[in-house]
Parts: sequence; C-alpha cells; structure tokens
Amino acid sequence: MVKELISWFEDNKQLWKDRQVDAEVRKPESGPLDKANVRLKARSILASITAWEEGALELIVMDNNNGKELISEDRTFQNPEDMRKFLQDVSNRLSKLLD
Repeated sequence: MVKELISWFEDNKQLWKDRQVDAEVRKPESGPLDKANVRLKARSILASITAWEEGALELIVMDNNNGKELISEDRTFQNPEDMRKFLQDVSNRLSKLLD
C-alpha cells in the first residue's frame, strides 16, 4: 500500500506547489518498499503521512504557529482503493486548513 501514498503524493505535487507547500516523500533507498513518509510544510501547518505496506497509515497534522496537534489518525486499510479514498479526503482537509 506504500505505492498508493507515493502515487497520491505525485498526483498532488502541483497542488502543494501552487499552495506554497514544501513537500517531500521519503522511502527506502534500497531493499523492499515497505514504508514511505510524506512531509508537507506550509506557513500554517506541518503534516506527516506514513504508510506501511501491510496497510497501516498514520496521519499527523500540526499548527505550525503554536505546535498544537490538529489531526492525529491511525488507520488500517484492507485494500488499496480504501486507502486512495482516504488520501483524497486528506487532500481536501489539508486544502481547507491552508485556506
């Protein structure tokens, strides 16, 4: 399911750029692709989304001004489609926080 997170990141790259969000994806340089992390940093928020191949996903969003946690969710997905739907919802929620 790591591929879904990486694909979501690539699909939204222009959105983050347009919204002046520093965005990066971190994944293993070698070996199995069993975990990936997306970090998003804007003036108002800092977000971290980590996915593991077995379907676990962790989402943390913090207020960049006061350090207060805005969103903290741990999810486990049984199939890639459910993870893709959730990540689309994450895009929508983050866009609202950036407004």
